Amino acid sequence: MISFIMVSSSEIVVQITDDGDRNSARTSRFVARLKPFVIGASAADVPKRILVSLCPPLMFGFARRNHFDLLGPAISILLLGAVFCGLLISHANYTPILAFFETCAVIFTYPIFMSAILFVLTRAFSSALKFLQVFSLVGYGAFSHSLVLLFSVAVFSKPIAPFLVCLSIFGGAGAFRISLVLMLRTRLAVGRFLVCTAAATLHLLYAVFLFFKYFETAAKM
Repeated sequence: MISFIMVSSSEIVVQITDDGDRNSARTSRFVARLKPFVIGASAADVPKRILVSLCPPLMFGFARRNHFDLLGPAISILLLGAVFCGLLISHANYTPILAFFETCAVIFTYPIFMSAILFVLTRAFSSALKFLQVFSLVGYGAFSHSLVLLFSVAVFSKPIAPFLVCLSIFGGAGAFRISLVLMLRTRLAVGRFLVCTAAATLHLLYAVFLFFKYFETAAKM
């Protein structure tokens, strides 16, 4: 009886050890996959990568490289949030707390949903891009939205015409880069048109949404 209990206990210990080893191996693989995105950019490279998000990946050397990390997109998204929140506080007479919650609802949900939509589309047409790579691409594109809002709303008192100009220049540049990168990474030729059209349309429509969302919230105050 005692020997049976000792054997059973040793088997349980071995099983627990094996499960722990498997969980450790899974955690190590996950960390290894995440590591290039977390430390994939140095602080000195981030401003250059953010500016490159407005250039098509067919020009000079640095712009031709596709940069996939999380630091640059996080800064771009935070910059867009800061611009939108600042406009609400300065032009729409929002309190900082209300402006913060409005910004969180409007700004920080966009990259996740757009990345999810584009990831599903690219996967459907045999793209090798991972979700974090798509998220990085969309996050860098948020810089163009910051410029559209900053120059069309903060600078001009009658911003409809300047908004269309800024949307064409900055929004178009960001949408063009995202579309080209997705097109070059999509294997099936049939899906390239659909993926590029969806990416450019969603990118530009979000800039239009931000513009009118700002004036809608400003009119309520």
